[in-house]
Amino acid sequence: MSASLDKINVADFEPLLSETFKLATPETMLDVTLADISRVGQARRDGGGFSLTFVAAHSCFRLPQGIYMLAHDAVGTLDIFLVPSVWSEMVSVTRPSSLKRHSA
Repeated sequence: MSASLDKINVADFEPLLSETFKLATPETMLDVTLADISRVGQARRDGGGFSLTFVAAHSCFRLPQGIYMLAHDAVGTLDIFLVPSVWSEMVSVTRPSSLKRHSA
């Protein structure tokens, strides 16, 4: 079941650290692992700001910055804004303020 986006916060993702999510790209579905969760200070949302770091199994694969569909049984399906990170071969960081529910 999907969490309401106005209620989703870092606590929803903390139990999912090291778990696999499905990420839809225009070409394929990828398995990505939630590798890190960082609290990034105050925000208007309950629980404060946070970022999530996802790592793909294919280290040579890079996603361009953009909005992607991300799915996990615990949080449902979300459209999420991903930004490639410079500290790893393939890491994307999400900003929860840009989360939008994916409409089927």
